[in-house]
Amino acid sequence: LTLGELNVTDTVVIEGTGRPIVDAEGDSRVFNVDEADGVTIENFDLRNGVAPHSTDRGGVVQINASTVDIVGSRLSGGQANFGGGIYAQNSELTVLRTVVQGNTAGHPDSFMNSGSTQRGGGISALKGTTTIDSSSVIANRAVRGGGVSIAGGQVFITNTSILENEAVQRGGGFELVPSEGEEPDMHMAWSTVARNEAGSVYGDGDAYRTGGGFYLSTGSLISANSIIAENTTALDSTNEYYGPDCYNSTPGAFVSYRGNLVGILTDTCVMHDSHFDEQLPWDTFGSAATPVDPEFTTISYAVRPVMQLGAGSPAVDHGTGAPGVEFYGYCPGLDGRDNPRPADDGLCDIGATERQ
Repeated sequence: LTLGELNVTDTVVIEGTGRPIVDAEGDSRVFNVDEADGVTIENFDLRNGVAPHSTDRGGVVQINASTVDIVGSRLSGGQANFGGGIYAQNSELTVLRTVVQGNTAGHPDSFMNSGSTQRGGGISALKGTTTIDSSSVIANRAVRGGGVSIAGGQVFITNTSILENEAVQRGGGFELVPSEGEEPDMHMAWSTVARNEAGSVYGDGDAYRTGGGFYLSTGSLISANSIIAENTTALDSTNEYYGPDCYNSTPGAFVSYRGNLVGILTDTCVMHDSHFDEQLPWDTFGSAATPVDPEFTTISYAVRPVMQLGAGSPAVDHGTGAPGVEFYGYCPGLDGRDNPRPADDGLCDIGATERQ
């Protein structure tokens, strides 16, 4: 880009051929979509966008009061106060078959001394509806909500990998917080939240250094057939705020629709079955003393970054779900890197990817 950000204010399909690179080179953000419906940005490699100091929102793409689909693309190297990769406010955002990688929400001083406004290294959404499907959010960084930050609104995550993101305070993979009295409502199925970290900076105290996988302030997270494991926090297991894989401060807010694998549940992260409350007969979970090992082998970067499952993984052929509830119980025909599900005549594997 040589003339600044690309402004979109009307219905349009912007499609690249061969995934062309659009590099803002740190001079501006790439796209600014304002009050436009029916916008599709497809098959682009969008790089190195920086939000202007006047708004500090949306390093690569900013969306306001719009309906936007980002499809088959890669967004990287973005910097902003909110949403290093994508910032969406009062919008309907769909991220499909896309990689959001290596974006930052914050600046060096905020990472050293903490701060509350630098949120959503990869994606930040304020209210509205956000759908993330068959995508990867990886290696992003923020003060809060390293991968994704959701403030109010609804979120639907399917077939998606949230990996190796960092929040120097809370919510390494993602955070869910209220906005002006509106609580967030997240639905997650067939996804993997792994190897994210939280709490490397003391900042405002231990209460703000937890939730390596996710941090849920208020609202709800309903999950099925998903892996939440191998996430970390700087706190040790004796700390009252210890929650490496998850932290939810509202009892009953983390609800299982079956088939989940959670490495460590704690007193600060309690998962409830949708019908049987604290009994979890259809989920696999561990404790600080005996965490469940999902037996990942490596991260595969073919198609989109995903965690590979080992042959002996407890996630293999253990997908289930609540019968009759399509979003949770229905196994998608393809996994997070477009391979068939199931890979054989058995059940689908838990998480974003099918062992082939």
